[in-house]
Amino acid sequence: MKIASLQYQYDFPKDFAEYQAKISHLVAHEAKQGVKLLLFPEYAGVEMLSFVPMENLSDYLPRYLELFQNLSHQYQMWICAGTQVTKTSHGIFNRCHLFAPNRKIAHQDKCFLTPYEVEEGILTKGASLRLFDTEFGKMAIAICYDSEFPLLVKPLVDGGAKLILVPSYTSSLHGFYRVFLSCRARALENQCYVVQSPIIGQTDVEMTYGAASICGPVDNGFPEDGLIALGTRDVMGSIHAVLDFHKLDLVRHSGQTKNFIDAKTLEKRHLAFESVDLR
Repeated sequence: MKIASLQYQYDFPKDFAEYQAKISHLVAHEAKQGVKLLLFPEYAGVEMLSFVPMENLSDYLPRYLELFQNLSHQYQMWICAGTQVTKTSHGIFNRCHLFAPNRKIAHQDKCFLTPYEVEEGILTKGASLRLFDTEFGKMAIAICYDSEFPLLVKPLVDGGAKLILVPSYTSSLHGFYRVFLSCRARALENQCYVVQSPIIGQTDVEMTYGAASICGPVDNGFPEDGLIALGTRDVMGSIHAVLDFHKLDLVRHSGQTKNFIDAKTLEKRHLAFESVDLR
């Protein structure tokens, strides 16, 4: 399966028609490259704030969903559209929608909010994790900060996900490297694929930084550092890779180490904890 991860340039479209034209062009371009799964970054949908105030953003949700639904069907491509601030009867969520070529739509809400998101007081924490069955196998989504928690990602991998999609938004290099290094760690410890997509450039609020990455196990059949692809930081574009899920099975069962299997064994062990005073 060929996947693409965007280094998404935040622009300031003057209306929905201009926004739609931008998204349509991006998807069409990736389709010409033979891409079967396309990942957008966190808060990509909030780009519409350039022509609609936050309190009215939800009014555009039906058109937003229809746009990606139609593009996914037209190009027979799975599209993870990054996140959009989504108002529901249960709260306002930082929600990532996944569009299937058969027009089905699913979503994952961000479970851990950053201190900034908490201070803003707008968003509600997501309360559930989801696995998505596809013709390629199971995949899951860990939105930006969520990827920094091994105990959040591990149940998804234990449930069968061999690909974790990480849409991200980072307004400092510290933030970018936190997410980037977390993606590499999750791929190493779970012997799975982890793909990250960042927003780059000036947004309505601040400057953002990052590079797209496609990470895999650090083992036989993969790059020595586990980095399958890495973009040039802060430059608009995309990175690509062909993901072979059979290679993950080989590594898990006959690799140099067996992180995935041994982690399951560790759960069953009862290791003593001791504090040793050497003063």
